[in-house]
Amino acid sequence: MQDEVLILGGGVAGCAASIALARKGRGVTLIEREPTPRHKVCGEFLSGEALEDLHALGIDVASLGAVPINYVRLAAARRAAEAPLPFPAASLTRKALDTALIAEAVLAGVRIERGRSVQSLSRTTANLWRASLDDGTTYEAPTVFLATASTTCAATVARRILTNGSPSRCITDCLPPRPLSWRTPPS
Repeated sequence: MQDEVLILGGGVAGCAASIALARKGRGVTLIEREPTPRHKVCGEFLSGEALEDLHALGIDVASLGAVPINYVRLAAARRAAEAPLPFPAASLTRKALDTALIAEAVLAGVRIERGRSVQSLSRTTANLWRASLDDGTTYEAPTVFLATASTTCAATVARRILTNGSPSRCITDCLPPRPLSWRTPPS
């Protein structure tokens, strides 16, 4: 199958990028290896910037059960210091956030493939990438966005798409110059 954009990873960055691109009329397929959203320790603190981005995507974190965070507290040994945060913040479970983001992506027209693992990613031509999945299915697109846990620029790319509506050069510049292959660790 071929789309304009293939996004590998359905976490916050992958979903945000897919929603923003689909709303701009791009054909987007998002592939996520987990079959359903799950609880995770990372990503439960939402800064003011994250809250603004989520609001722009149509995600109302308060309706999802987010808890406001007003202070930061540092503790060491028997001492502690507390100070108000200089910006709004909230805490929300990743399961609730990921569920809402996937639902919003579907509403935006993103094709979602859950419970599917990418086995290899390679450039087939100068303008086309191919992702091969664990069941032998292949997806092709001229633009691939790696939004996996090991991608350091995923959040930056998602933010650029949200603010100016177009994929930045970072989407393809972040990809390795040669084919990338990896195996998914056994569950």
